[in-house]
Amino acid sequence: MGFTVLDSEGKIKTSIVAVDAGDITSGTLANDRFAAWTNVAFNAADYTTDNATAWTVQSADIITFNYFRVGPIVFIQFEAELTVLAAGGPTYLKVALPFTIAGQGGQLIRRTLDGDGTLVTAQVVGVATEAFFRIYKTDVSTWTAGSSLEVRGQFWFQV
Repeated sequence: MGFTVLDSEGKIKTSIVAVDAGDITSGTLANDRFAAWTNVAFNAADYTTDNATAWTVQSADIITFNYFRVGPIVFIQFEAELTVLAAGGPTYLKVALPFTIAGQGGQLIRRTLDGDGTLVTAQVVGVATEAFFRIYKTDVSTWTAGSSLEVRGQFWFQV
């Protein structure tokens, strides 16, 4: 079960994931059940594409990129705004992780703008043995060049 609170701009404000109803007491997560979120340090080289098209992401573009682990599952929050994608039409975007994915998985993500600012639906996919997640448009079309590419969502992988 999960709960997400968004601010007035639709950005992730608070997120709680619970294993069962006993994990939540008076609307707050029982502190002894989960570790704190760990921020992922920014490195521009961690943002690439499947075909070497330049995806320019600056530190200020990353609003949220953190994770926490519960047993073999890692929960991830990711939000990048106004990133720049060069011409070249990549099929997917790649974001490096500080760990390797053990089990394949994929989830829809909340809100995505293509490089030209068009609202699109996207999916995050993790492939076993890779240390990055992939972001595909759900219709599997190529990403559009531009300076308005935004991705935000929460998802999980087995590690």
